[in-house]
Amino acid sequence: MKQSNQLDTNDLIEIIDEAAIYTAVISQGKLCLVNRSFAHLLGYSKTQLENKEVGFIMPHDEVTSLLQNIDSVKKGQRLPIDNVEFIKKGGHRITCNISLKKINFDSRSATLIVITNVNREKEPASDQNEDNFFQIVLENSSDVVAIVNADGSIQYGNSSLASFLGYSKDEVLGKSSFNFIHEDDLHQAANAFEQLMINPDANIQAELKVQHKDGSWHTMEISGKNMLDNPSVNGILANFRDITDRRQAQNALEQSEKKLRTYLESSPDAIYI
Repeated sequence: MKQSNQLDTNDLIEIIDEAAIYTAVISQGKLCLVNRSFAHLLGYSKTQLENKEVGFIMPHDEVTSLLQNIDSVKKGQRLPIDNVEFIKKGGHRITCNISLKKINFDSRSATLIVITNVNREKEPASDQNEDNFFQIVLENSSDVVAIVNADGSIQYGNSSLASFLGYSKDEVLGKSSFNFIHEDDLHQAANAFEQLMINPDANIQAELKVQHKDGSWHTMEISGKNMLDNPSVNGILANFRDITDRRQAQNALEQSEKKLRTYLESSPDAIYI
């Protein structure tokens, strides 16, 4: 029997729905599938978006352009498009980069959309004042503070990046946050990130080794909070505190205690403390 190398619809739905990146499937101008991450980004639930016209979440001129681009995508090709606008619940607009790919979905032709590089658009003046205050607080924090997109890429890093880890902002922006984490800690980091995406109200803490620009590894105490639906953040807010010295001192103390215990247990003389 000849086996198809294509996923069936149920498998595709599961993969897309569990993806941390923003994804949707469009067919005949309608949203036939939206994953939870993308729905949450726009302020809706999945059921509030699925089977809606694309114009429900996009300006009219963007819809026209999108449908024209969909028609131009050839099977097997991926078409990247920059600076596409989506409308969040409440009316605020965000700009993103997207890529289009033709797929078979539920026995019909459809288009898979992957949304990346989400950028916050300017809000009304009152919101701008709040954003400026937020920016000042971040820049003057003694901890390293980063804002990470849903795909793991770094969209912001404060000035403490240079003093603690040696990187300038330009050296980290747009790069995957996982690139800076020790391979032994990648599984833990991925699990923590997944929990943040699944549980928007969670505040996750982890202890991870992060690489300094000089190649050394620093033990960082990291706390993360999902603030994707906060227009001033629009991402995962992560605080990094360098605890390298504390961890080294603790390890040294544990080694010293271990040596003392070994000596006491192996000593032929009875020693009482």
